[in-house]
Amino acid sequence: MAETSRRGALSGLAKALAGLLGLGALAPLAGAFLHPLRRGVQSLRKPVKVASLADFPAQGPLRAEVVDEHHDAWMRTEQDRVGACWLRKDGAEVRALSVVCPHLGCAVDWSPEEQRYRCPCHDARFDAAGKRLSGPAPRNMDELETRVDGDGSVWVTYRRFPVGTARKG
Repeated sequence: MAETSRRGALSGLAKALAGLLGLGALAPLAGAFLHPLRRGVQSLRKPVKVASLADFPAQGPLRAEVVDEHHDAWMRTEQDRVGACWLRKDGAEVRALSVVCPHLGCAVDWSPEEQRYRCPCHDARFDAAGKRLSGPAPRNMDELETRVDGDGSVWVTYRRFPVGTARKG
């Protein structure tokens, strides 16, 4: 009888040890999957060339795609569309506005007939400078940092701002 209980105890100990070793082998794998969730998604922190002054239409803004090397938690892409912006000339100055509506993150369109921006999802409206006119958007359209080089290249530092709040973040 004592032999059976000793065998049972050793068997249980062997199973527990095997289980711990198995969990130890899975820990790095679990860490690899959980690490990106702790890190969060980053916005671009460097300027990206989005257009040239020669690209601008005679009237109204220019919609420009923001394309750059992009990497998130699991993959890296060399040419990835990370966002878009509306570019508008103010005399010699160029301003960029995010296409992301500050209400719920829908894409804001330009209405040539009305000469203003409009979010088609919930009918938020913004003037040509991006100032909120009506609708549920809690703030003006988000302005992005912009620069123009001597050769006419337009560079934008793209960021995603929080939506649904009056504060830009």
